[in-house]
Amino acid sequence: MPTTTTVITQAPSGELVVYKTLTELFSNIKHMKYELNVEESNGTKSSMTGGFTIIGEDTINGINVWLVKIEYVAVPPEGEEQSAIIEAAISKEDALVLKLTITQDGVTQEIPKEQLSYVGMMVLQPLFMPFLMFVGSSADLEMQITETGVAVNAQGVVVNSKPITVTVGGNAYKAYEISFTATKPVRGVISKGTYVVAELYENHWFIVSLDVYTEQGDHATIRVIELTPAY
Repeated sequence: MPTTTTVITQAPSGELVVYKTLTELFSNIKHMKYELNVEESNGTKSSMTGGFTIIGEDTINGINVWLVKIEYVAVPPEGEEQSAIIEAAISKEDALVLKLTITQDGVTQEIPKEQLSYVGMMVLQPLFMPFLMFVGSSADLEMQITETGVAVNAQGVVVNSKPITVTVGGNAYKAYEISFTATKPVRGVISKGTYVVAELYENHWFIVSLDVYTEQGDHATIRVIELTPAY
């Protein structure tokens, strides 16, 4: 979906929140939970829920850290449910993982120091999924939140939006539902979808759900179930 250079004239009224580092994420969000469902064109299904809670702060060898509890539950294609509880101590300064334990099937394993970087990256990376789900959709649409609604600047795609109310964590929020359809779909690339952006706190908008299809019929949805800002 190539974009044009047309200037969007509406005045911005809020920030579309995107977190790309652990420092950004844990400085701004203290609790988050999401669910992901995927159905391939051949009918194969898989799902996952994931999330984290900052349960405290501490100091390790003079380094200030976040104490974070992470939980994942996955149901792979034709497989049994798999779950893991992860507790991590993460440096506030540079987001290095200083301590990591993983509990699966009632067995708790503390990750050795020499493996902390590699294993930490694997278990922490999925936490960014809800905050990067714009990739391939709103990034290409160049979406902006404005005083009059949602402004989109794109070519090769038909876009419609409408104001709605969405519930996240039991609370209702002002939101916009945006649907988009590619005018010339490409096999293997997202061809159409719908996503919802909600103002979870003043002037800060989050993509709280995304429902997309590829040209060959693959279907994926991701939805933020709970989200609590750190302030």
